Amino acid sequence: MTLNQPTYQALPYAYIVAGLFSAALVDSSLRFLPAFLLVAAGVLVLGWRRSARLKYERATSSRLRNGQKHKAPTHAGPIQIG
Repeated sequence: MTLNQPTYQALPYAYIVAGLFSAALVDSSLRFLPAFLLVAAGVLVLGWRRSARLKYERATSSRLRNGQKHKAPTHAGPIQIG
C-alpha cells in the first residue's frame, strides 16, 4: 500500500482527533479506552517522527561541519506500508 506524503504526515493528527471525538461523542462507559488508545497512538507516532527528524538533522549538520556534502533523504517519494 502506498500513501502520498500529505496523507502520511496527517495520520497521527487524525488519530488524535478521532480519539477526542470518540471520547466526546460516543455514549458508552467504555468510550475512554479506544479514545485513549487513539490519542496515545497519535502522540507516540508524532514523538517517533520528531526523534527521527532530530537525529537526521544532527547527522546532517555534523556532516556539513566536517566538509561532507549534504545528501537528500531517500524517502522523498510515496511511502510504502506493509
